[in-house]
Amino acid sequence: LCGDGSASDLILRICQDTGESVEIREYKRLTPLLPEDQSLSGSLKKIQEGDCVIAFSRREIFRLQKAIVRATGSGVAVVYGGLPPETRSQQAILFNDTKSKFGILVASDAVGMGLKLNIR
Repeated sequence: LCGDGSASDLILRICQDTGESVEIREYKRLTPLLPEDQSLSGSLKKIQEGDCVIAFSRREIFRLQKAIVRATGSGVAVVYGGLPPETRSQQAILFNDTKSKFGILVASDAVGMGLKLNIR
C-alpha cells in the first residue's frame, strides 16, 4: 500500500486481525508541495507547461487530456497506475523533455510512484 502516514495505525490493526505481516516505510518529500496562489477558475487555458493535473479515474484522465489539448494546444502526457511500466516511463520522458511538445501531465494520484517528474 502507498498512502498517508495517518493511515498506519489502521493498516497495522487490519493486518494484525487478519494475520498478515506488514512493513511500514516512510519517505520524506524532497521538495515542498505548494498550492498555487490562484485557482484555474474553471479555465483549462490557464494550465502551463510543467503543470500536472490529478484525476481519480482513467475515464477522467483521458477526458481532461482531450480538454486540455483543445484549450491549450499543448501536448499532454498521461500517467496512471494501470499503464504498462514501459509506457509510463515513455510518458514521463516525454513530459520531462523540454524539447517535446508534451509539457503538461494528467495523471492519477499514483503519479509519483517510481517516476522522477519535473513538475513545476
